[in-house]
Amino acid sequence: MKTKLRPSVKKFAELMEMKLRKYDEERGEEGWLGEDFSFEECISRIHDEIMEYEEALESEDLGESCPHCGNTETIRDPYYEGMECEAVDIGNFAMMLWHMAHVKRNEKVDDNA
Repeated sequence: MKTKLRPSVKKFAELMEMKLRKYDEERGEEGWLGEDFSFEECISRIHDEIMEYEEALESEDLGESCPHCGNTETIRDPYYEGMECEAVDIGNFAMMLWHMAHVKRNEKVDDNA
């Protein structure tokens, strides 16, 4: 049975994917599974993104583009756009943590078979 995604979850996942694709050429489609990216590094990056979210929350620099990702095409409100960008970054790093744990758990299961 396929799970129907809620509209907000679907939109968030699409934004996460769009942001990840920006780095595919440089890092690969699953660059977070590389040996040089650890759980600790990923957790550190989530903390950084949370701080950036808090900065966006306090931002008074409301220019003509998102102050965090530089988006100028769909900008409607730079204040909220900045918070949205940072929330997507937090979501991506949370997904990476999940995926890394999932792969490790499955590796352990395979090792015991």
